[in-house]
Amino acid sequence: MLVRREELLEFCRIWHEAGLRVGLANGCFDCFHPGHAFLIEQARLRCDRLVVALDTDEGVRALKGPQRPLWGLQTRAATLAGRPGVDLTTSFCGRSELLELVVQMRPGVLVKGREYAGAGQEVVGRDEVLSLGGEVVLAEMLQGWSTTGRRTQ
Repeated sequence: MLVRREELLEFCRIWHEAGLRVGLANGCFDCFHPGHAFLIEQARLRCDRLVVALDTDEGVRALKGPQRPLWGLQTRAATLAGRPGVDLTTSFCGRSELLELVVQMRPGVLVKGREYAGAGQEVVGRDEVLSLGGEVVLAEMLQGWSTTGRRTQ
């Protein structure tokens, strides 16, 4: 269900040439829940085509600890690929690879959950998107829907 980088960039090229606004949302998206769906809905309202980039299992472990992710990359991708509003899914591993993806994709909108910025972290790719005339959106979050603090049994 994951699109390789070369395929993704070809889709982005076609979409850009057609005058479509490409959006990018990224994260772990572990154990898909209503909060994730709400973020995707908000992202899709800002663009014509939406790409969701998933951090690899290794990247999730580095961010959230050795018990994560609860669902592996292929499962997370399959869950997202069938969601309304998601045009393509791809993967990245860590901040530097995400920044490279943003530079290559040239999204018109970059969407991240508001709680991310509230944690004092910068939105990776923010400056690059803004320099192209795009926008960075900090999406509203649904209270009580996060898997970050959850533990496996």
